[in-house]
Amino acid sequence: MAIVVNGKETLFDLDEYNNEAHSSNIADMEIYLDDEKISEAQIQALSPEKIASITVDKKRNLMIIKSKK
Repeated sequence: MAIVVNGKETLFDLDEYNNEAHSSNIADMEIYLDDEKISEAQIQALSPEKIASITVDKKRNLMIIKSKK
């Protein structure tokens, strides 16, 4: 899957990211799924097949996830 990080498209492996999430700063990020704030546990429960896009804004420490409709 590809995600947009600060305006640039980047390849992203959600499964690998979930495996490494405990060692990252994800706990410090605000995470939104379809405009609703979610927790770290909720992001780890997401199925990669249901995700349309992920946008990460490092400056605002924000992750925005859009699900497939």
